[in-house]
Amino acid sequence: MSREAFVREGVDLATAYANQVVVIKRDADGRAVSSASAPWLPAG
Repeated sequence: MSREAFVREGVDLATAYANQVVVIKRDADGRAVSSASAPWLPAG
């Protein structure tokens, strides 16, 4: 499955595949509570 399938709607492909974390969900205070890791970081 492609990485963009796991990031929130509205995130463009360049951002989805950039070498950075993509925040998926934030709490009421704006803190990240869910994210997609950087694409170079493999699941273990």
